[in-house]
Order: sequence, then structure tokens, then C-alpha cells
Amino acid sequence: QGHRDPAAATGQRQRKRMKLHRGRHAEAPPPQTPPARPTAPRDLDVRPGGRRLGELIVAANLASHDVVVAALAEAQRAGDGKRLGRILLDRGTITDHDLAEILAEQHALQVVDFRTVTPDPAAVELITEATARTLGALPISIGEDTVHVAVMDPTPEARARCTHARGRPVTAAVAPAQDLMRAIGTS
Repeated sequence: QGHRDPAAATGQRQRKRMKLHRGRHAEAPPPQTPPARPTAPRDLDVRPGGRRLGELIVAANLASHDVVVAALAEAQRAGDGKRLGRILLDRGTITDHDLAEILAEQHALQVVDFRTVTPDPAAVELITEATARTLGALPISIGEDTVHVAVMDPTPEARARCTHARGRPVTAAVAPAQDLMRAIGTS
């Protein structure tokens, strides 16, 4: 394909983004389902072999037991709904990719790597860019009876919001939040 004129490439990206807005459901407003309310941790226990996020982070040697307990205590004190993963990201303890890997393990899902996966344009057109950003989800392919969606929050509540927005069952895979938002902006 060679080198392209930067102005022409920009025009192509804008047309591609605009195409996202012209999808079948482009005129529908983002879904009105209430966002899930994160709750403060019930306890500060981080047990070896456990399946909760903090326990998996410690088991993967991404953070020490004490660091995770301190982050859980902060979440309890603040009461602002900030989740453990976000606190550890903000502190620089874990990376976005670390969090995606651990969440995928916790929910028995795969991880999407947008360096090797290109979303199918037909799938992308199923929802508007605004809805994709609101949900933190991007349809990447369409199966016979399901839509394959990359999500940054793989909780059952978040997956239910994706199903509600599309009106079809979804099969989720986890993507790092920064990668997902970049993919939404360029698809």
C-alpha cells in the first residue's frame, strides 16, 4: 500500500468513524440501564488460593498481600465505589494489561489483543461509538447466535448491559481499558 498522504488517511479515518454513527441503531440513544454500583469490600481478607481479585493479584505476584489489603482498606474508607483494580492501577502497582489478565482469569474468559484482532466492521456497526464508550465494550465479531464483544469490565452485570444494548446474547472477552478505548475510537 506504500505511504499515503496524511490528509487522505485522516479523511479515511473520519469516514470510518462517521460510518460507525450511521449503523442500523445509530439513532437510538445509549441504553438507559442503570450502571452497576461498585460496593465497598466486605472484608480485608486476602486468602491464598482464593478467587477474588486481590487474592488472584497476590497469587500472580503482581502485588504483596499488604499492598492489596491497604488498597482494600482505602476502598472501604473512601466509600466512593472505587474498585480494587482501579486503586491499584492509580497507585502504579499493576498495569492495565495485568488487570485485564487477572479479570479474564477470574471470570474464565479470554483476553483480546487488538494488536492481533481487528474488529469486524459489521460487528462494530451494531452499536454507536457513544454506546460503546458508555458500556466499555466493542463488538468484534458476529457469530450465529451471539455477538462476540471485547469488554473492560467482565462482571455479569456489565455483560448483561451489553446484552440489553444489543438485544442478543453476547460472548465476552476482556480487553485492557486503554486498548479498548483506542479501538473504539479507531473502528
